[in-house]
Amino acid sequence: MTSVLTITLNPAVDLDTSTAEIRPGPKLRCSTPRLDPGGGGLNVSRAMAELGGESLALVAAGGAMGVVLAKLLAGTGLPVRIIEAPGETRQSVAVIEDGTGKQFRFIFPDRTGPRPTSQRPSPRSQR
Repeated sequence: MTSVLTITLNPAVDLDTSTAEIRPGPKLRCSTPRLDPGGGGLNVSRAMAELGGESLALVAAGGAMGVVLAKLLAGTGLPVRIIEAPGETRQSVAVIEDGTGKQFRFIFPDRTGPRPTSQRPSPRSQR
């Protein structure tokens, strides 16, 4: 019986790679990328499994990246329940510069939910 439920409402498909040097201008040749399922709850479920524990990961995923995420999760052996969500599951890219070990992280915005605005609400609209 599983006693821990992890919930990941904003999962990601994480792409990790490396290159010799990161600099502007030329195309940068990278190593073969690795795709991993990401998100807080999924990370907890993976850590629990590595420590011998059990959990059920509840994951909200949508769009083409949601399909990719589901395939990645199927290969982990983790007990997972996927709930279809509107919009597109987010993506992230991490590139390690081999010479320095520095990591450069790029997070693409998801295409769901409200967008931040620079406008402040007027005092009347707050009543």
